[in-house]
Amino acid sequence: MKLFTLPLKETTILLLSITLLTTVDVYSQCTPRSGVFYGELLPGTNCSSTSINNMLEGQYFRMPVLTGASYRISTCGSSFDTQLTGFQGSITSTSIFYNDDNGPACAASLQASVDFVSTFNDYVRVGLNEFNCQFNLTKSAIVTVSQNNNLSFTSSSAELCEGDTRVLTATPASVSVAQPNSGDLGTFSGTGVSSNTFTAPTPAGSNENFILTYGFGYCSVSQTLLVHKNPSIAMAGSDQFVNSNSATLAATTSSIGTGTWTTTGGASISAPGDPGSPVTDLDNGENEFIWTISNGPCSVSRDTTIVFLCSDTVYRDTLYSCNPADTGTVYDTLSTTGCDSIACTTTTLIPDNQSPSVFCIQNIATGLSPTTGTAFVPTSTFYSVATDNCGIDT
Repeated sequence: MKLFTLPLKETTILLLSITLLTTVDVYSQCTPRSGVFYGELLPGTNCSSTSINNMLEGQYFRMPVLTGASYRISTCGSSFDTQLTGFQGSITSTSIFYNDDNGPACAASLQASVDFVSTFNDYVRVGLNEFNCQFNLTKSAIVTVSQNNNLSFTSSSAELCEGDTRVLTATPASVSVAQPNSGDLGTFSGTGVSSNTFTAPTPAGSNENFILTYGFGYCSVSQTLLVHKNPSIAMAGSDQFVNSNSATLAATTSSIGTGTWTTTGGASISAPGDPGSPVTDLDNGENEFIWTISNGPCSVSRDTTIVFLCSDTVYRDTLYSCNPADTGTVYDTLSTTGCDSIACTTTTLIPDNQSPSVFCIQNIATGLSPTTGTAFVPTSTFYSVATDNCGIDT
């Protein structure tokens, strides 16, 4: 760890000859800046502290700081009544902070400490004195510097879907130019991060946490983002035709995401989260069931299946087997235009949806007129095939 460095060009000044004057009593904030340059102190990495125990009252040190960063400077543990006075950059006449006793780090003591949020990117120069602004250069103090962690992400921490992007922001905001050894000027890092943009990677499973880091100065802060994988493709199963008002659905189980059944009709779904849920109270005709798979904020996957309740019985075909002695013409008596003739061959089908007991036959040999609406029972037998409105034989 680098505790301090001795700069090459920092000017060392003695305002008054120490051999002639041992005590200087100025006003409480010990201005203008005076004393001998000690060197450069830097905070420890990861918000840790750096301490030295050989700085004399009457000396000052410099520390590079960043706009918005918070720093702590203390003399806790020193053996005399200390004072700290801070100055921006090369300014010597006006102080920007001061503490004598009972600071944030050395409560209820005579040792000085101060917390300081910088408003500039430059050096802060801090003078050490013994109360009341004495600089005898005879007493050593313990001086500790650190950066307080006031960093935070300001961009959203909401969950994402793989492939989503998010612009990252944090405070204090990054800076472009600073003094050497100021630390990180404000950078984001982590899997999926490029500059200040996060592109959600594909999770190893259905979802995965990704940890992002923002570094500024000698501190950093982390944010965890939960990323979800796109859900499996929904497969609701084949359409069904049933004769009762209940059925069992048959969707494919999802490997990624959670599936849920819904319906556009009045049917009841016994277990909406079960791919094979029973359904009851079907409406006559079509019943639409939708299998929806969702996973976090990702776009859902949907598929639809139809359960057709077949309720009304109709006659699909009437099979008439002609006896060779009854050769004639078979008629459909339900036609609006009267009997529609069909040549009677060995096997004749009367048109769909006609009752097998209602038809008429004209005997060509006798020249009889059709008897509309009269059932004719020939010596041959006829066969009807009953069906429901789904076309399923009953």
